[in-house]
Amino acid sequence: MPRKIMIIRHAEKPVPGDCKGVRQSGETDEHSLIVRGWQRGGALIRFFMKPDHPAISVPTHLIGSSFAGNTSRRPHQTLVPLSHAMALAVDESFNKNQEAALAARCLGLDGVVLISWHHECIPALASALAPNTPVPPQWPDDCFDRVWVFDAERDGGWRFQQVPQRLLAGDADSVA
Repeated sequence: MPRKIMIIRHAEKPVPGDCKGVRQSGETDEHSLIVRGWQRGGALIRFFMKPDHPAISVPTHLIGSSFAGNTSRRPHQTLVPLSHAMALAVDESFNKNQEAALAARCLGLDGVVLISWHHECIPALASALAPNTPVPPQWPDDCFDRVWVFDAERDGGWRFQQVPQRLLAGDADSVA
């Protein structure tokens, strides 16, 4: 069982009729992060590799949803800069709506797990990971700047907290 599981929402996405997403290669793609999202992905390197918040730890496993059968490359793309910096592959074995299977896989890992996922599915993932741990019923639609942290407790349960990223201009200073 891992000692810690951290969940982030994928970074910023295109707003319909406004800015366009771009692939790492620079080509326009509505299923990809916008420039600000790529900036957040880059800023996550320091956030997770040299954490300055006591609840954040250096991950030993990176997991992002697969693009296969999905309409978003963003969860994987959010972890690409960190993956490169850590020389740690992103596990893309699970698709959106496979939260129960993903939770089972995570609970079989050791160390520290970082998951980048789809915000509307994060509460279901959290419930599958830690069914007796109260978590917010939804992840806000406009929120890209927090981390849900689950710390394993000796009794087999989980302690939950939210941590603000505070990485980019406009990020919240706290989690309300």
